[in-house]
Amino acid sequence: MYRKGEVIGVGNDKRIYADAITPETRVIAEFRKEQTPEEIKSVYYLGNIAHILFPQNVPKVYEAGMHPQEHTKVERKKVDVNHKNTADLMVTYEDYFMGDGETGPSSEEDSEMDVDIEKKETDPRVKQLLTKASSVGLYFDTGGQNFSFDDLGTVQYLEVNPAFHIEKNHVRLHFNESKLRDAIQALENEKEKKKATLYFERLMSLIQVAQNNLIQ
Repeated sequence: MYRKGEVIGVGNDKRIYADAITPETRVIAEFRKEQTPEEIKSVYYLGNIAHILFPQNVPKVYEAGMHPQEHTKVERKKVDVNHKNTADLMVTYEDYFMGDGETGPSSEEDSEMDVDIEKKETDPRVKQLLTKASSVGLYFDTGGQNFSFDDLGTVQYLEVNPAFHIEKNHVRLHFNESKLRDAIQALENEKEKKKATLYFERLMSLIQVAQNNLIQ
């Protein structure tokens, strides 16, 4: 059972809360759309593989579950001022941004948010992380709102998503299986390699279950 604190972020597919018990170090992401048990569990495994491969850039995932609603609990990272301003604006006008409300931010606020998001998307540090992630088979969401910078200027990727989803009668992966497997095997730290290998094996087992469910 998890306990939600204040809402600190919203998006098309999830709402982000501070964890009520450990608000300084954990956040809870609740998914808006229904997820299968396999999809929600995959958030944990792929998220932690990404964390092992990019420990300075990707937060650790602590749990992913179905009850009382599909959710994941993730390490809370300190965000930059512009990221916080954008998040606060979207929380304030959540109904508007979700298409359910008429009252939105002022044109000045909206413009400032768009400028910051574009700056993140074109920042060399973000581009470099995206290139590195793609080279190991991880497909990060490129939207600027998913990135922040810590006090040292290190880029932080804050989005968490399932490793796959069911598309008609097909399981669509959100990562490259062979590239990711090779990247894990190339890890020099044996302890981290063993952990990532276990996560990868469990992730592939979830995908097999999802595929089997489609043909039953």
